[in-house]
Amino acid sequence: AAINRQVSLGDVSVSIFSGIRLHDLVVLDREGSEPFVKAGAIRLDYRFWPLLRKRVEIEQIRLESPLVRVVRNADGSFNFSDLLVKKQQPAAPAEPKAKSPIDLSVSEVVISDGRLIFDDRKGLGGKPYQAEISAIQFSAQQISLDGTFPISLQAALPGGMQFDLSGTAATVGSGPTVALAAKLIAKDLSKLAAGLPPSLAEKITRFD
Repeated sequence: AAINRQVSLGDVSVSIFSGIRLHDLVVLDREGSEPFVKAGAIRLDYRFWPLLRKRVEIEQIRLESPLVRVVRNADGSFNFSDLLVKKQQPAAPAEPKAKSPIDLSVSEVVISDGRLIFDDRKGLGGKPYQAEISAIQFSAQQISLDGTFPISLQAALPGGMQFDLSGTAATVGSGPTVALAAKLIAKDLSKLAAGLPPSLAEKITRFD
């Protein structure tokens, strides 16, 4: 009801002392015909006793086989445009209470075998196209709000190109800074045109 989408879920396993497991999560698009977001499994492992000391210690957050399907409609709107509309918030109290800071640490965040599909029905030059980024692998370790931690991302891009991103993130709770190095690997440049929108591919097919 909150996002105006149909949501289905398979098996759910909850242990108050260790964590949560969700399987076969599916969020349909607004029309209810195609998936907007899917995930084979979501896993959250945490330590219970530190919660009593107002410390959140998460051992692992794992997202397995996620799929995100982004659609740009012919009118230029996206299948998530309605989710970005800000709802009117109730008036804030005259004297808000100060919130206690949260001591948060996350040992590991992992995304495995992810997919991102972009379905552009408006297209470039009036020619619709669809592109898919697959084999998405993401990892971050020893995450904290005020420390520095490593992150990495790998993916297969359209046209057979491999993408590799690695580096560090720091102080994400206040003034985040990110230092990253990106690498693109194309074993066969002649195949890249197949992964481009048609209006662009037509312009480079004459190049070998």
